[in-house]
This record gives sequence, C-alpha cells and structure tokens, in this order.
Amino acid sequence: MSIISKKKHTRKENISPAVLIALREGNHLAYEKVYLHHVSSVKKFMTLLTRSEVIAEEITQETFITLWEKRENIDPDKNISGYLYIIAKNFALKHFRKNKILFDTEIKEDNDPLMNITPDEILIAKEKELLTEIVIRKMPAQRRKVYELSRKEGLSNSEIAERLHISKNTVENHVTSALKDLREVISFFLLFILLK
Repeated sequence: MSIISKKKHTRKENISPAVLIALREGNHLAYEKVYLHHVSSVKKFMTLLTRSEVIAEEITQETFITLWEKRENIDPDKNISGYLYIIAKNFALKHFRKNKILFDTEIKEDNDPLMNITPDEILIAKEKELLTEIVIRKMPAQRRKVYELSRKEGLSNSEIAERLHISKNTVENHVTSALKDLREVISFFLLFILLK
C-alpha cells in the first residue's frame, strides 16, 4: 500500500447529514457510525480534562448513552461534535461538582455596549474560563500553587522559588507543565467549537 493510499485509508470521513437524520430516527447503524467516528476524540478530551482514564471512560459512555436517548435533538445541518462536546462537558461538570473539585466561580460579563462581542463569543470565553479553572483545580498541588503565584499574583520565578523554598528551575518546570496542561485542553476545546 502506498503512502498516499494509506493516508486516504486512515483519514476519518465526515459524518453526513443523512447519517445524522438516520440516527435521529433511531437507526442503530447510524448510531454505531457516529460512535466509532467520535468516541476516541470524546474520551481523549475527557482524559485531558479529568486527568483520569477511568472517569473519562465513564463520562464517554454516559455521553453516548445520552446521545442515543436525546437523538431527536440532533440537528443534521450542524456537526455532531459540538453536540457531543456539550453533553460530555455537562457530565464532567456534574462529576466535578459532585466531588467538590470546582469552587463556585462567578464569571463576569463585560456589558460595555461599545464592545462588539457576539453572544457566541461570550459563551466561548466563558467555556474557556471554566475549562481553565477545571484544569487548574486538577493540577498537582505544588504545580497549581506555582501557577497561581505566577499568573494570578504576578510573582517572578525567583520570587516564587524563594517563597516556596524550591529552586528556580523547579518553578520553571512547574510553569511549563501547567501551561502545557492548559494548552492541551483549550486546543481540544477550540477544535470542538470549530467543528460545530
């Protein structure tokens, strides 16, 4: 098999509106096609978000059960990944609240009429802020402490090292790891949004 045909063979095809219509009408083969197409992406995103393969697997299963149960809500003119993202995110939030991982955070809206921000942009900003908060809460304690001192309190790496009695190099490693964690989750989130 040539490299070109191999790439063509492994590339995922998009789910057509006809498949989504069939799923909405209760077709099990259409459901299986959507499941096989999206299950790994949903699980990967939930693993990044929860930092637990077991929890990610549970949320992924609940997401696809809910997809079947609420299939009549599917809009065949929209990409199904956005709908799956919303379902999975809601299950993740339910898990975090149940396990008291999230604090009650108030996300403020800027109601300045001069700012040209659409409702969708406000929603995306809120989602990113919420996901950022989740990722920070799931970080190991020392990494979270370093990240918050760096980004929320604005301390330099040297100041953090002095305050926490650790080396400057350790601080830099924690900041790098924290930013990598955040980038992974936000990138995956943006991919879902773009596919809506």
